[in-house]
Amino acid sequence: MYETGKDEQGKPEEKSGVMAHDSSATLERIERTVARMTGTPVAELRRRSVDEQRRAVEQLHGSPMRFVVRFPVIGRGNVLREKTKSHEEINKLVDETL
Repeated sequence: MYETGKDEQGKPEEKSGVMAHDSSATLERIERTVARMTGTPVAELRRRSVDEQRRAVEQLHGSPMRFVVRFPVIGRGNVLREKTKSHEEINKLVDETL
């Protein structure tokens, strides 16, 4: 049995079955995994803008970051056809959009 909340009278509601996961413990595990995989504390990742994070990754790897579209099914089919976009192409598209 595990508690799922309170009923109208304020009594704990219980249900049998699989225990619900503790969301804070799950979040902590995710944060530890992200920090380990990126080599950067989660607090630092939250503080950084997307552009600052991109620059840090480019500096770490020594090359410009590239975005690859795997399955861009948009509208009438596969528009981008698995094309790799360079940093310059993405900046140009953002500038045009703005």
